[in-house]
Amino acid sequence: MYLVITVLMIGMLSGAELDIFIPSFPEIQAQFNLSPFMTQLTLSLNFIAYCICSLLAGAISDKYDRRKVIIISLLIFIFGSILCSLAQNYSTLLLGRVLQGFGIAGPSVLGYVIIADEYPTEKQVYFIGLMHGLIAFAMSAAPVFGSQITWHFGWRGNFVSLLIFALICLILSAIFIPAKATKSQVTLSLKAYLPLLKSKKLILFTAALCLFMVPYWVFIGISPILYRKDLGVSLEEFGFYQGTLAAIFAIGSALSSLLMRRIGLKKAFFIGISMCSIHVISLCFLMIFGVKNPLIITFCMAIASAGVAIPINMLYPYALEVLEDTKGMASAFISGVRLIISSVGLWLVGSTYNGTFVPVGLWIVITMSLAIILSTALVKREAIFPS
Repeated sequence: MYLVITVLMIGMLSGAELDIFIPSFPEIQAQFNLSPFMTQLTLSLNFIAYCICSLLAGAISDKYDRRKVIIISLLIFIFGSILCSLAQNYSTLLLGRVLQGFGIAGPSVLGYVIIADEYPTEKQVYFIGLMHGLIAFAMSAAPVFGSQITWHFGWRGNFVSLLIFALICLILSAIFIPAKATKSQVTLSLKAYLPLLKSKKLILFTAALCLFMVPYWVFIGISPILYRKDLGVSLEEFGFYQGTLAAIFAIGSALSSLLMRRIGLKKAFFIGISMCSIHVISLCFLMIFGVKNPLIITFCMAIASAGVAIPINMLYPYALEVLEDTKGMASAFISGVRLIISSVGLWLVGSTYNGTFVPVGLWIVITMSLAIILSTALVKREAIFPS
């Protein structure tokens, strides 16, 4: 149980790392006399570092001890947090953010893998659901806590809080994450990912997972423009709408574990797919009738936020088990594909956005429909449900 708590703490750190200091952007901008672009670099460079290092961490963890990879990654993150909290110039702050991105990649990717290493697939479904819920909670709560910390302690307080949180995760990881024997047959070159790219089964699982995930992230990415600029939502109301969706996803992920345990995987999957189908139908009505009510749009998106948690948490453990000795790379691969599809989706929606919900709705309807069809075919083909 202590191992699960450790992994959940690492997941919450990963969820909070990106968003906790965003409320302090104005203070950071004023402190270092930055342009909006330079301020945003503290986010984008962190994101790029995370993407690069997640692939490296996945391969390294499959060859060497995952415990050591997580501990070294957390040490890098801690060093980056120290630089950010003590930064006297913009360059130091930027370097700290890059190191935080490098450092958080390993724990973020490998948390799922630790669960997969230590528990049978049936239990993984429940623990990963709980983990997804806590990560979503951390992401939704981080800006709230960040605002309060900035108000009382200044912008540096956010990085100090991340530092303290990371130190706790480091201690727990050193004590409770078990060491694993090295696997000399695993290579560290990019060629190590070739078997994953050649695996049709892994590609199908990854596609299903990502098609369920990316509609939410694309919607979140475009929602500030849709809600605030074109639907006339105030800043205070916008925070309520965003927080509601994140909270529903968090609660749905956590409760999905209990639901699957109580009624079984097959019935739970049917409920999740049914909610996603209702979501798709409701979005079609929104687009046909040109609905511009933010409350109705949020309600329709909330149905998906709760529904997608079940198939995601159910399919993820099976995706990690497709190829032997590649769980770390598989987790990194899924994460990387999700980020790529999300970026493409944001670009497509952003380039076609016309001030209405239609471009956003079309993208979500297409991707969600594909996810429903593909996941349903997968669970039948792979006989995931016990007879």
